[in-house]
Amino acid sequence: MPRSRKSGLREPNGRPSRSDRVQYWQRQRDVLERKQHDPKLETPLGLYFLAHEITTQEHEAGQWFAELRASADAALSLPGRHCRAQDMNSLGGQSNSQETPETQKAKRRAIEQYDKVIAFVGRSRQLAALEHVIVQERRHDTYEQWLDLVQGLRLLVAYRMGRRLAA
Repeated sequence: MPRSRKSGLREPNGRPSRSDRVQYWQRQRDVLERKQHDPKLETPLGLYFLAHEITTQEHEAGQWFAELRASADAALSLPGRHCRAQDMNSLGGQSNSQETPETQKAKRRAIEQYDKVIAFVGRSRQLAALEHVIVQERRHDTYEQWLDLVQGLRLLVAYRMGRRLAA
């Protein structure tokens, strides 16, 4: 006596369909391919955000702090974090760039804005944790440093919210 046929979808050759399993793994592969090109995976702050350890506001405040620090460093003629295309002449004081009143004003504004943020956060463990993770792009070393980082990010969020309310 032959076995009864399994119920369910069938492929054209008569085998039971595996389409639901195949579709699941195809979806998982597509998700991984999309995440592979996510720029947030390039920084520790982005990894914390993708792991849902920090909020969207804290992540945006951290990115803003990184941009602010980079503009202040550029205004002070400090080399960037990733120095692949440095102007070696500027390191010796022989820069090719022309100083105009507009560029001097923009540099002064960037430095003043960074100084205001530093004054708001204060020279504290929170600032050290922010610079360790955001500027130097390293993961936290201890749990206390993690707590300081989160507290520092919350201070940055408060500073940015205060600026928006004042504007």
